[in-house]
Amino acid sequence: MVRLRRTGLGNPAFWYFGAGLVLIALSLWAPYATARRTTRVEQRADGIARLLLEAIHDWPFALTPDDALVALARFHQHAACERIYVTDLEIVEPPLPGTLLVLQNKHYVFHLAESPPDRRETPSPGALPNYEVMAWPRNATGPAHSVYFHPDNALPAYTRNLAQGYRGLEPKHRPKPGCAHRRQALWEWTTSYYGQDDGRWIAFPSGVE
Repeated sequence: MVRLRRTGLGNPAFWYFGAGLVLIALSLWAPYATARRTTRVEQRADGIARLLLEAIHDWPFALTPDDALVALARFHQHAACERIYVTDLEIVEPPLPGTLLVLQNKHYVFHLAESPPDRRETPSPGALPNYEVMAWPRNATGPAHSVYFHPDNALPAYTRNLAQGYRGLEPKHRPKPGCAHRRQALWEWTTSYYGQDDGRWIAFPSGVE
């Protein structure tokens, strides 16, 4: 007992002080760990969306629902080459309205769909449709927050999803094909723009995450 008193181990204040240091350390570490997890989950979702669009690059004809499985096989081949983990992806059946293929994993939902033409333009007869891939959070809570947009006729873009709160498979909460295209051609040169959904999107060069 004498030895404990001399070393301070028998003093409750010593234990309170140590517990306080531990709690402070945890309070500093928790936000850092959460931010790292969010970054990892979101970067992976962006990479999956990019590869899914690459899987239909130079497709010689308009995609049909039957072609979606072929595109999915090409996507898995690309993912294997880049060592991106995709084995947890599940096919959502039937696809969401207006889409050709829908995938989901624990944190994100992905759609491959025809991207509606710009209302200011008139597509030429026989022109192939444009396509897009979007990735959005599966749940309102969790590490996934951002939404990623990869079209074949514009720069890829993302939004922090603060205004629209896209999530899940419900029609009123999921993003619709074409919603992330620029609302006004006047600002084509800017990287930050308002989409057709009135959300704020930020474009980035292809291949940059």
